[in-house]
Amino acid sequence: MKIITIVLLLLFSLNSFSQFGSLKKFVTNKTKKTVTKKSEEHVEKQADKAINTAAIHLDTAFAELEAWEDEQFGFVKIKVDENFINPSEIMWQKLRFVTGEDMVYYDRPFNYEKKHKNPKHWNIDPDNKGTVEISDYGVGRMISCAGPGIISPKMKNNSEDYLSDNFTIEFDFLIQLNPFSKPIKLFLYDKVSQKGEGLSQPITISTTSVQYRDSIAKYPALMDNENMTGNWYRLSLSFNNGLMKVFLNEKEMVTYKDAGLNPTGMSLDYNAVPPINIKNLVIAQNPKTIYAQLQDQGKFTSLNIDYDIETERLTGISLSDLSKIAVILIKNPEMKMDIDVYFSKISDHEGTKELGQNKTKYINDILVSMGIEQEQINTVYKGKIMASEINPKSKLSEAVIFSMK
Repeated sequence: MKIITIVLLLLFSLNSFSQFGSLKKFVTNKTKKTVTKKSEEHVEKQADKAINTAAIHLDTAFAELEAWEDEQFGFVKIKVDENFINPSEIMWQKLRFVTGEDMVYYDRPFNYEKKHKNPKHWNIDPDNKGTVEISDYGVGRMISCAGPGIISPKMKNNSEDYLSDNFTIEFDFLIQLNPFSKPIKLFLYDKVSQKGEGLSQPITISTTSVQYRDSIAKYPALMDNENMTGNWYRLSLSFNNGLMKVFLNEKEMVTYKDAGLNPTGMSLDYNAVPPINIKNLVIAQNPKTIYAQLQDQGKFTSLNIDYDIETERLTGISLSDLSKIAVILIKNPEMKMDIDVYFSKISDHEGTKELGQNKTKYINDILVSMGIEQEQINTVYKGKIMASEINPKSKLSEAVIFSMK
């Protein structure tokens, strides 16, 4: 039981390791200290057993672990000023997920796509019996999928394995609130182009649950948005050598360990009545904590910080990365950063510049409101950033780059 407790505590440590990275190393070292008279082989087995057993108990231990984490690692509770960021039922500071460092596929935003056309950078199963097109409901363009079908990101060669042993996948989806709404099935192989041997079990995703094989977690349904059509949700998946974690919004839903699991690609399988909507798909490799990226590379690039033209504030998901940056700066008052901000929401150059400058000011001001000193950051609007600098699959990016001085 002592081993299980140790692993439960470690699983939620925001500052001790990335979402996987050195988890096994930490668990093994702690286990060795607990069972010093046992053999190395036994320690390895005990560590694996402890990880799997801990995953089963995550829901009941969640509150206790958060309190432990705050005490051990001095997690800074920050103030969120809603003058700068959209209020949300989801307070994104708790999201224990970081996008991988190396982009494999990047498709956001969709302002370069034409409405009512097939998305340019996605493959559509030729047997689809429904429709897949770019739609715009007045809140930005997105992929709208109706009827039964399968789509996958368009790669240079989709038949080849385009996932490593250490990767992240994330995307936003909206399932309209309707008695006939059905879950999305995320397969860890490309069903349009790959055979996917041994990968027949999908991750089943709805607005109230996530399930993989015998692991399932429930999620409290959000209230309808003002248009009474539902809410956007963020699905985030981390994978490292058989250890998979799936997050829905700020909550860790599934932790599953299977050394034989070998993802080769991804596809979304659906039977959408009414249509589901998808946007902002990012596939990346080598996830590390933001602090580790700053220490190793001297910089961290966020793709999640965006300016909402409609509300003239930052989007809610922006809080995830900004709050982590704020915590790092507050806990390291001697640290200083250059923050380069890019914006490319609209095609009009002057309009883009004005809105980009607004985005820059809001990023600066919300960080200061969270408790960091103005002298610690130099925030500058840099204009548009073309996709060739990040990923040629997408034309434009909303990148914000944090560089240590």
